[in-house]
Amino acid sequence: FAPRGKLVGSTISVDSAVQTPLVKSSAGSTLVLESLTRSLRLSGNRGVFIDSPAGGININSFQSIHIGSTHGKFAIKGSDVRLKNLPTANSSTVSSFNSPHQIFQVCVCETGKLFLVPSRSHCDVNTNLCK
Repeated sequence: FAPRGKLVGSTISVDSAVQTPLVKSSAGSTLVLESLTRSLRLSGNRGVFIDSPAGGININSFQSIHIGSTHGKFAIKGSDVRLKNLPTANSSTVSSFNSPHQIFQVCVCETGKLFLVPSRSHCDVNTNLCK
């Protein structure tokens, strides 16, 4: 049984599903959808779109974040894409050179795990980082 009609208030608790074509906050207010004791699911037969034309989008999780596609590709588009906190493999065979910036290359293990090696080194999938 899904509630019908207009739900208006600063805080609304619903014990069942909410089916609606639009959920929005009042002007100047932040919209918060949360489930304190269970999960929160957004679904749409023709897709789910998250758009922020005048600001950023942040996704944070206590546990893992999984992004996947069963019949398509996963694309990251941006003028500045950063992969922070990737582990770096140590390489004693790298010749040192003077550079104001450290430059690395991204390596991929068979498991899909990413790691960095110095730019003049080779990706070694036998490294402990792939285990």
